[in-house]
Amino acid sequence: MKKRMLMIILLLFLLINCAGVNKNTDFFDNNDIRGKIFSLISDANFDNANWGIYISRLKDGDIIFSHNSDKVFMPASNMKLVTTSAALKYLGPDFTFKTYICYNGNIKNKILNGDLVIFASGDPSISPHFYNDQISVLKDWVNNIKDFGIDSINGNIVVDLHIFGNDFLGKGWAWDFLTDYYAAQISPLCFNDNTVDIKLFVDENNNFKYSFYPDISFINIIDNKIEIKENLFRNDVIFVRERGTNNIRIFGEMNKEDTVKESITINEPYKMFMNIFRSQLEKGKIGFGGDIIYDYEGMYSKDSLMNIFVYESKTLSEIIEIILKKSHNLMAEQVFRYLGYKYTGLGTNDNALKFFNEVYFPSIGVDPHRIQMYDGSGLSRYNLISPKALVAVLEDSYKTKYFDIFYNSLPIAGKDGTLRSRMKNMVAENNVHAKTGFIFNARTLSGYLTTKNGNLIVFSLMANNYTVPTKLVNNVQDKICSLLINSEF
Repeated sequence: MKKRMLMIILLLFLLINCAGVNKNTDFFDNNDIRGKIFSLISDANFDNANWGIYISRLKDGDIIFSHNSDKVFMPASNMKLVTTSAALKYLGPDFTFKTYICYNGNIKNKILNGDLVIFASGDPSISPHFYNDQISVLKDWVNNIKDFGIDSINGNIVVDLHIFGNDFLGKGWAWDFLTDYYAAQISPLCFNDNTVDIKLFVDENNNFKYSFYPDISFINIIDNKIEIKENLFRNDVIFVRERGTNNIRIFGEMNKEDTVKESITINEPYKMFMNIFRSQLEKGKIGFGGDIIYDYEGMYSKDSLMNIFVYESKTLSEIIEIILKKSHNLMAEQVFRYLGYKYTGLGTNDNALKFFNEVYFPSIGVDPHRIQMYDGSGLSRYNLISPKALVAVLEDSYKTKYFDIFYNSLPIAGKDGTLRSRMKNMVAENNVHAKTGFIFNARTLSGYLTTKNGNLIVFSLMANNYTVPTKLVNNVQDKICSLLINSEF
C-alpha cells in the first residue's frame, strides 16, 4: 500500500511539474500556439543553432512564450533599439545637434583678423537621407559668414573635434568590412554619411572612367584591374580601401553598357567635410589663405569667443526614424556617442558605455553585468544581450510619452524599412512594427504586434550560430508573428 501511494505521489509530482514547465519552457502541446512556436524553432535546420525568444502581453506583462530568454545573443542591429529608446528618453524627440561657428580677434573692413572656430557637434544629418543637395548646407554656412560681415579670414580655421575623443571606430568592428558604407567612421563632422559615392562607366570611346561625389581631391584610385566585358551575366566589382588611408583598389569585371555605383567609407571624414567647406569659401568669394587646424584637445572655449551663427541638425525624432527604418549604423553611433558626451563631457565609446551601464540599463531594471554593450549600432560582434533585456527596452519605451514616435519609426512588415519585403500577403503585413538585425550567423527581430483581440504584444526573436540560409530564419520569425496575431492572447 505504501509503495502504491509513493508511486501515485511521484506521478502527481511529475504531472504538476510538467504542467508548470508547459507555460514558459521547452515542453509544449503541439496543438497550442506555444507548441507550434517550439516546433518551428526545433526544425532540423536549426540543430546546430541557438534560439532565444521572449514574448509577453504589454497590458499585464503576461508571458506568452519564453525560451532561453535569459541567455545572451549577438543582437546585431537590434542594439539600435537600445540606443534610440535611451536617446528619446534622455534627450527628447526635439533635440538637435548644434554646431557653433565662432571667431576670435576682430573684424575690420570685412576682414576677420583672427581665427574662425568651428565647434563640431557630431551632427549626422547632413546626409542624402535628408538633403538632395548636401553641399547646399555648406553654401548656407558661407552665406551666413558673409552676412555677418566677413569677406576674408586673416587667420586660421580651427576645428574643435574633441567632443568624441579620438576613437572613430566601434569596438569589435571586423576589419574586412571597413570599406563598406555600413561601417563608416564615427566623426565630429559628418557629410554624405561619411562616404564617397564612386561611379564607374565606359565612355563612348571605350575608355574606362570613374567619378566621385563629393568631388574631392584626396581620394586616390591606386589600382584598377577592371575587365570590361560584353553580355556579362552580372557585374562583379570589388572596392577595397587600404586601412588608415584613402587609397582605393578596384578589381573585378563589369558590362561595357552598365554603370556601377558604390559608396566607400572615408578615413578621417571630418577632413572631407572641411575640404568641401574650404571649396565653398572660395566659391563664395571669402578669402582664406591660412591653415585648417584640427583641434583634438579643446584649445578654445565657446564662452570666450564671438558667435557668428549656430547650425542645428534635423530633430532627433527625424534621425531616429532613419536609424530604425533604414538600420543606419553611422547615425546610431553618433547618437550613442553623444549620450556619452552628455553624461561625462566627452563622447568616447567608453563614456557612452558608462552612460548605458550606470544610467539607462539600471533605469529599466536590466542588470548591466548580465549583458555586453560595445557599440550603438550592433555592428560589433562583442555585443551580447538577452531577449528578455530587449523586451525590457521595448516595455520601457511603451511607458514613455514618446512611444508613438518610437513605434512609428520602426519598420512596418510588408510596407517600409528593412521589413518592406517580409510578411507580405500574411496576416502580419502592416501589423508588425519591429527592428531587424543581421550580422553573419545572427538574425534577430524585436518589436510589437497587435493580436486579433486588439492586445499589443512585445517580442524578441533571436537566432545565433545558424549555418543555413538566413531566409529560413526569416521564415520562422515571420510565421511566429502570424501565429501570435491570430492567437487569443
